[in-house]
Amino acid sequence: MELINDSRLTPTMDVVRNGSTMLFKEAKNRGFIRHENADAIIKHPTNKEMYAKLIESKWYWVNGCSHCDHTQSPYIVCDKHDNCVTCHQPRSVQTQSVWGHFNNTWRCSPCQTRLNSEEKQKGLKRVAKAVERSGEYDRCEYQDQDNIKCPHCATEHEPCTADGVPEGEKSCDTCGGSFNVTPDYSVSYTTTVIGKRLLPDE
Repeated sequence: MELINDSRLTPTMDVVRNGSTMLFKEAKNRGFIRHENADAIIKHPTNKEMYAKLIESKWYWVNGCSHCDHTQSPYIVCDKHDNCVTCHQPRSVQTQSVWGHFNNTWRCSPCQTRLNSEEKQKGLKRVAKAVERSGEYDRCEYQDQDNIKCPHCATEHEPCTADGVPEGEKSCDTCGGSFNVTPDYSVSYTTTVIGKRLLPDE
């Protein structure tokens, strides 16, 4: 934590955090704070994870990295923690797009490609071993399932029904195999009395 020495800042200001940039505006001036209407725009000169916080009527730079301080929300990480979760190479050396991970972390493209390949082979071997044990490929393993089960690698995919019941040609996120999905419907019945409900003789 370090004191911010900027004469433009007052204890009555509101602040919005826009990445590593802080937008300040007097609270009496209503409206959402934007670059166009901010009274002051500042950022920490060296550390992107630092953000402005009012403490006892003074503005301080505070570490906002959720890995350095677990009470922080996963918003921005410091350079020390801005690296691949698998090989730990820093973002600064990446030449390809990275894959998002949980808690504002990421995995580099080569590591993700390798992981995808390992998961694919694991699934394909799982099905091959099942065939070897039973002596045949059991199609029943992929019928009447609660989830969509890939018939190539047996990976289960929870169906997304936001746009209706999934059906037709799909591809597996794990092995890349194509397969057809056919929804299976079951029938249930509801009964209601017509007229007066019959009662036993007294």
